[in-house]
Amino acid sequence: MLSRKKPYETHRSPATFWSKSLSVGILLIVALAIVPIANANGLAIKKASAKDPLVQTPFGLLPRSCVVFVGDNAALLPSVNGIGDTVRMSNGNVINLSPCPQSLRTSHEVQGSSRPSPCPNGACDTSWAEYATWCYCPRIPPAIFYLDGYWHVPQAPTTNHGQLIYLFTALEPNGGGTSYPLDQPVLQWGVGSDGGGPYWTINSWILTSHTNVLYGTIQNVNPGDTIYGSIDSSGCNPDACDWQVGASDTTTGYGNSVFCGNPTGRPECHVAMYDASVTLEVFGIQNCSDYPASSTTFYSMQMANTQFFQYLTPAWGLTVNNDGCGESITNVSPGSVTLNTVAPLSCSASANPTSGTKVVTVQFSASCSGGVAPYNYNWQFNDGNGGSSSQNPSHTYAFSTDVSPSIYYPTLSVTDNGGFTSQPGVPTIYVYCSGFCPH
Repeated sequence: MLSRKKPYETHRSPATFWSKSLSVGILLIVALAIVPIANANGLAIKKASAKDPLVQTPFGLLPRSCVVFVGDNAALLPSVNGIGDTVRMSNGNVINLSPCPQSLRTSHEVQGSSRPSPCPNGACDTSWAEYATWCYCPRIPPAIFYLDGYWHVPQAPTTNHGQLIYLFTALEPNGGGTSYPLDQPVLQWGVGSDGGGPYWTINSWILTSHTNVLYGTIQNVNPGDTIYGSIDSSGCNPDACDWQVGASDTTTGYGNSVFCGNPTGRPECHVAMYDASVTLEVFGIQNCSDYPASSTTFYSMQMANTQFFQYLTPAWGLTVNNDGCGESITNVSPGSVTLNTVAPLSCSASANPTSGTKVVTVQFSASCSGGVAPYNYNWQFNDGNGGSSSQNPSHTYAFSTDVSPSIYYPTLSVTDNGGFTSQPGVPTIYVYCSGFCPH
């Protein structure tokens, strides 16, 4: 896979990055890597008919024939006579796609707004359940130069009702999903128009200005794997750029990318990007257990602009369409956003008694909610005698100082099965001495 940035390069010099982008961008346009291609979906170039069903994509519903498998390192090129999309596959073959005859449609438009109400706050969410967005406003040059970041694959849903889940970052020229192209590295659970099943996968997606959707080779990933999503530019002149979207699993080394290049600068792909988003998108949720069983933190996210390649510090705007299943957005900073699909892990701790004379046996207790069970407990008694992994341990403290009382500061750290941690306060223990207290 050709890429201007290796997944482990979490920090880079913008000047160095720019010099690399020119040479590699030319390579992607002129000499793409040769890999076998096979359109597993048997997609025809001819567009929608009465027998052309709508299929779900990360962008919305489109006729099946408008959603095209292009493999890895394919490139969107200037269209023939300015009509439709021209795609050069990674083996050099060129296909021409006429404009999609239908605009994007939502599941609400197709199915209507009447849905069952199995979630605590009514009907379960559909489409964008929770998301963080940022506009590099007022959407005039300079524009966004790239958006890169990492996130961990969450735990799979505990129930399967045929739901489809997308987690992704995205760039687009103008907010609201009405401008093109739209570039997204996507983590998916469930069966989508690119394949998949009741397991996690990654893929790279581009929505063209002619409402065609291009996607790469789907890759299986595992809970806990680290995903690197990149939306990188090249050939900027000065603010409109060519774009490459890539998704890779840094744990296994698998990945893919799709290039959106336009050496003549025509607007099918050569655009300035001004809007960024981090999103959980869901379809077919029937109850709360259909959501990912742990939260997802997007981290080490970086953006720079096309003028002097200055790093950007987005102030994310947050939206949660809360259906009562624990959705929330936390840990928000310019480079980090956590999308919660279960109630955040919350723990409390108690101790009884908290004081005594000479020798005191203390019963500790922990209580946790939210997060992803089971919980792992790490008590530290901090008297030189270790700790415990039990939820409710007991420990004996003794007077051990020259001045009464002896004071001990026990601690508790709880980690859930999704890797999130809670460190509740634990009462301080006081052991007094009455009279002569030999050590």
